[in-house]
Amino acid sequence: QEDAFRRTPTPTYYLISPKDVVKATPRTFEERARWLASRRKYELALEICEAECASSTSASASVAAALLREIAAEYLTELLSEEKTLAKAASACPRLLRGSAEEWVKWID
Repeated sequence: QEDAFRRTPTPTYYLISPKDVVKATPRTFEERARWLASRRKYELALEICEAECASSTSASASVAAALLREIAAEYLTELLSEEKTLAKAASACPRLLRGSAEEWVKWID
């Protein structure tokens, strides 16, 4: 609980016009990566997750690693769904499966 009091609060911005007030807060890496993945920009989403894994605390890194696996699975599923992208899927497997024997077995079966 002490950490909760020491954290810097997320900045909040208010955009005010004569007719509206809009509250804006910066997006988290997770929101950004999910947004990119939902628009099939998997490479960028993976880069964001990889950067977060490399430069964050253990709690944030575990969230980033889980999200990385989730987005990698979506991307690999999409690549394997079309015959013309099978070669790309094969070359992307080492990056997407990250040397995890369990993941390799899962995708081979």
